[in-house]
Amino acid sequence: CWMDMQYKSAMWISDALSGDTMERKQSGMAALACIASSAREIGLEIAQRADVLDEVLLLAEANKFEQAQLSAAELCAHLASDDPAKCFNPVGGLDALRKLSAHRNPRIAVRAVTALSKLANVNLTHRIRVLADGRITARAIAALNSDGECRDELRSWAVEAMAYLCLYPEVKESFDKSLGISHVV
Repeated sequence: CWMDMQYKSAMWISDALSGDTMERKQSGMAALACIASSAREIGLEIAQRADVLDEVLLLAEANKFEQAQLSAAELCAHLASDDPAKCFNPVGGLDALRKLSAHRNPRIAVRAVTALSKLANVNLTHRIRVLADGRITARAIAALNSDGECRDELRSWAVEAMAYLCLYPEVKESFDKSLGISHVV
């Protein structure tokens, strides 16, 4: 019964993501992000299907559809802490997440920063690419110091990103040098 429900959910999400309308794609993405947030292994299993991950990355770059980008960034953040060599190592995945981490919508940017921080933690190649220029660290700090209506949400995601980033000495130095960061943490 459980396996049948999981299979049907995976098929519905796959069909939705490859659907004709952006609304249908967004529904599929939101459903997958929801599953991944509560049952990561099942979400990961669904995302591992080639057509699903390809669609996730395409939606991550759909500039006119912020809700799809938000769901894509959130999905990547939920799945990124697993072994990317086996499951989340798409060719364009890091590039898509780096673009999302610079998004003008801070809710999208902070989720992408969190995903990149997690990927840096589980894969040495990703770590080198993610931490090379300090932008991801700076964006995590900016989200932590944010104000506005989404302040608590942004800070929550930023703290998660910082938990992964502060494992590395070069990043800890950036946190120490940043104004006001010591009293916030």
